[in-house]
Amino acid sequence: MEAGGLHVILTEFHDSARIDRQLFGRCARQGNPGSVEAIVSLEDELFQHFLGTALGSVARRLAGSKYGDLLRRLAQYRAERQHARTRLDTMA
Repeated sequence: MEAGGLHVILTEFHDSARIDRQLFGRCARQGNPGSVEAIVSLEDELFQHFLGTALGSVARRLAGSKYGDLLRRLAQYRAERQHARTRLDTMA
């Protein structure tokens, strides 16, 4: 790996996947070197609140597997849906 550049370490996922993509995008701009890694726990608020305790037990078994990213996307999808409903309710 080429030396230099910004290394971004994400310690928790945001409710919105868009925010995470923006943070990941900060690591390398205009061809400059950079890297990113996410170090997170299933005990983070995003997973606890949006996956629930029943799904949490399944999630713990899947976290280290290739399905870890799927769990994150599911939790963020649920969070984004809930926030969208809240915005619509506020406007009504």
